[in-house]
Amino acid sequence: MNRARICLLGFSLCMLAAAVVSGAVRTAEEGAPTLEQMLSAPYLAELVAAPGGRSVAWIANQQGRCNLWISDGGEARRLTPYLRDDGTWLESAVFTPDGRALVFARSKTDGKAKEIWLVAATGGDPVQLGEGDSPAVSPAGDRVVWIKGGQMWWAPLDHSWQAELLVEVWGNCTGPRWSPDGSRLCFVTDREDHSFVALYDLATHSLTYLAPGVDRDIAPAWSPDGSSVAFVRLPGKRLDETPYDWLRPAFPWSIWVADVATGEGRAIWQADPGLGSRLKGLLGPEQLFWGGGDVLVFSWERDGRQHLYALLASGGTPRLLTPGAFDIEEAAMAADRKALVYSSNQDDPDRRHLWTVPVAGGVPHRLTGGSACQWSPTPLADGSLAYIQAEAARAPQVLLLEAGGERSSILSAALVPQDFPAAAFAEPELVSFPAPDGLELHGQLFLPHGLRKGERCPAVLFLHGGPARQMLPAFHPMEFYHETYILNQYLASRGYVALSLNYRRGSMYGAAFRDVPSGGFLGASEFQDLLAAAQYLRKRPEVDRERIGLWGPSYGGYLTALGLARASNLFRAGVDWCGIHDWVLAFDRRAGRLEGTPKQRRLAFESSPVAGLETWRSPVLLIHGDADSDVPFSQTVDLAQRLRERGVHVETLVLPDEGHAPAIHANWVRACRATADFFDRHLRAE
Repeated sequence: MNRARICLLGFSLCMLAAAVVSGAVRTAEEGAPTLEQMLSAPYLAELVAAPGGRSVAWIANQQGRCNLWISDGGEARRLTPYLRDDGTWLESAVFTPDGRALVFARSKTDGKAKEIWLVAATGGDPVQLGEGDSPAVSPAGDRVVWIKGGQMWWAPLDHSWQAELLVEVWGNCTGPRWSPDGSRLCFVTDREDHSFVALYDLATHSLTYLAPGVDRDIAPAWSPDGSSVAFVRLPGKRLDETPYDWLRPAFPWSIWVADVATGEGRAIWQADPGLGSRLKGLLGPEQLFWGGGDVLVFSWERDGRQHLYALLASGGTPRLLTPGAFDIEEAAMAADRKALVYSSNQDDPDRRHLWTVPVAGGVPHRLTGGSACQWSPTPLADGSLAYIQAEAARAPQVLLLEAGGERSSILSAALVPQDFPAAAFAEPELVSFPAPDGLELHGQLFLPHGLRKGERCPAVLFLHGGPARQMLPAFHPMEFYHETYILNQYLASRGYVALSLNYRRGSMYGAAFRDVPSGGFLGASEFQDLLAAAQYLRKRPEVDRERIGLWGPSYGGYLTALGLARASNLFRAGVDWCGIHDWVLAFDRRAGRLEGTPKQRRLAFESSPVAGLETWRSPVLLIHGDADSDVPFSQTVDLAQRLRERGVHVETLVLPDEGHAPAIHANWVRACRATADFFDRHLRAE
């Protein structure tokens, strides 16, 4: 699809005035980048470092071709041979202790069955070890364990015998972790309303549960000497617990330490009641970091912001390591266990940068900055740091920061196509404006290239999913928003003004911004943020105020439908990707029973788009995969029938066998093209 440009209007003043009022839209420009070219930016994820040396590996999705890549400090090379856009995905890659091979999980095309594979770090054909996910290689490098069907399996890396069942327990096993000496395995057994941390002794074939109780124990972490295991304890699930109670005061979470020899444990710390009593975890499976000096580091929202705290393993009062008005998103322990590296929006609320802080305390030190965003901090054994960086117009790259922070070098340049159209990407403008209740909202404004003075364009409002997400003025760490960021850029290249809104209930602006008491099914207070964004766009001199649309996926689909139902006078058209339209039915069908009290159910219905069908006038495009396990496809089927009966213009793009997000790149292209074409037909000048 060709890039759009501003129509030439000639010299007639009346023609110019008419175009300014009606909102001229750019037409195809010969030789301009296509949608396919803009979507060719590779998505990079899951950085992992070898235990020794300078090797680092990661997963790269290049237009649906998902592979494992590796670098030894120089230019990267592809390790795996998967060159088809067939919906398969790689994950959970881990180096063997000697760094000579990697074990990884690969999902099949249906997205359900997974396989465990081994590939040499020098390349060659991968070898399948078994079926399952979550591989963990032993410290000796001779065996690997994984989870299959909720139970623990293992196999030797030299293929001397076939994979076999190692541990079978009640419930589902998750997250196996080897002890430092390789004599034991630690894992979680999930039993729906409670969970245990378990130890399996390979020598005695015995199973021990660590301080079992009526709670949900998660995130185990070994002490460096292997004598203890720390874990997080959350309150168990009540029988009457429903989604409507998500803000109900919770019994405070705590940190426990158990003795490996006896299995006995004790709480070394408990969160205060009220703010911070609910665990708001970091990205990734690691929630506890056992550093040098027998210090545990964890994250806590004690003051309403996500910060790192240090606590002696023997107990005591936690020490705040990262003070300030910002949030930590992910963290990793340095190889020497003396410091943590973390990503946050410190001093830059709308971006991510990397910082480091000593475990023993001290002033945090910034490692990266600028207009780019950085994430996935991955310390290497030699003191250097690998990470992913993205900019507004530069596709994500893996970089290596040398020890001491002297310089960074790009490792992944080979992954970016030579014809990637960086010049077609605009530098988003960071904007903010108040909601009607005074809450400050943030967003990124994408303006078309070459706007003329007085020119007015159609506009689109983008609403992310989650809702605990934050869109950035650059390519995004999550693949779903990596793709939607590109679509916003593509719409801008076609002559639209695009506003990506970070509405209330999003992340990285503190607990008060995220945990609003009247959001979603408890009152839909986000609707006022849509109104504020619409009014902001209507006041922009570049925007044709009568031609504003909105779109979004998942929770953003819910808000898109809500905006169309309640404010068709403001939003002329919308594209709803896999949105929720009736909260009551969504909860009831998921639980298999009636959820909530009559008062809660009534409020949930009134907070749903289907409650506003009488005032819905604007046309809508509904996009959904019919194998979605997050938002039932029935939500889209139901809404389409209701709107048709009322004479509302409805179009659909159904993606058979796809889940919540398209697994096949070609379907991403279809969905993005359908979105742009729909807006062209309903927001362009008549």
